[in-house]
Amino acid sequence: MISSQRQYLVNISGIDHPFMTKTGGNLTADSNKVYRGGKKIPDIVTGIAEVDNITVGRAYDPDTDRALIRRLRPLVNTFTATITATETNADLVSLGEATTYAGCVLVGITEPEYASDSGEPANFELEFAVPSVS
Repeated sequence: MISSQRQYLVNISGIDHPFMTKTGGNLTADSNKVYRGGKKIPDIVTGIAEVDNITVGRAYDPDTDRALIRRLRPLVNTFTATITATETNADLVSLGEATTYAGCVLVGITEPEYASDSGEPANFELEFAVPSVS
């Protein structure tokens, strides 16, 4: 059975309530092709593997998130956390071990945007630099 994007639970240590969205966290390495003299097939030279920054977001709830954002503003660049992303079935029951990103550092906060003529939910996002994934 194919999973839907809603079948994941994303949690951050030290922050209550799961997040609705997660982007990033992909593991990549730079690569270069080197054609040594007379060779038609290149050697591949790679750089060190790195994990992309992760951005998590959720609908803004003033009862809980106003205080959270106020607490985190002065901690940008110092707040560290573990992010877990757990794959679930349609009933949101875990399908196994979560993907864990440990030692993540908060590097940005995107606060809710406002428009007096909109019925869209106000969302906020947190961006984390990620050292590793397991």
